[in-house]
Amino acid sequence: MKKENNQNDEWLNSLEDIQYNLELIGNMYSDKEDYSLLISETLLRIPLEKRAEVIVNSIFISDENYGCVFNLYIKNPKRNKKVKQPIILLNFAAMEKESRPFKMDVIAHEIAHFIKGHHNKHPNNNDEYIKQEKEADDLIEKWGFNRTNKEKYKDLL
Repeated sequence: MKKENNQNDEWLNSLEDIQYNLELIGNMYSDKEDYSLLISETLLRIPLEKRAEVIVNSIFISDENYGCVFNLYIKNPKRNKKVKQPIILLNFAAMEKESRPFKMDVIAHEIAHFIKGHHNKHPNNNDEYIKQEKEADDLIEKWGFNRTNKEKYKDLL
């Protein structure tokens, strides 16, 4: 039984498990990179309970922005009402010339917005926007990633 638990723990902490459970819509590959692998490697560095929350409750979509997080309301097929689906948007084409570590910082930053619940409370002004950006960067720094908007904050203040 203990051996089975160890194997299960190893599976839960593997790239294969993350890639198997990852919801990614849009372009998953370029000539140079496997985006699902990049997202999975980023998720692997995030604490297990937060990683599970992201994998179970969100969908990643390739988009035209560097990245953002929001809610999409979709019709629930079992009921006649809409359900909220958190979406994490990433644009790998815009980040094509960036380093792999920077791309992982951006992915982690958008995941941090999701973990912080920013998809449920959009900023009403510049101060709230800056606060949310700093909160996301504070969290990714705890996870071992680099801040993504340090210079941007200086420009906004």
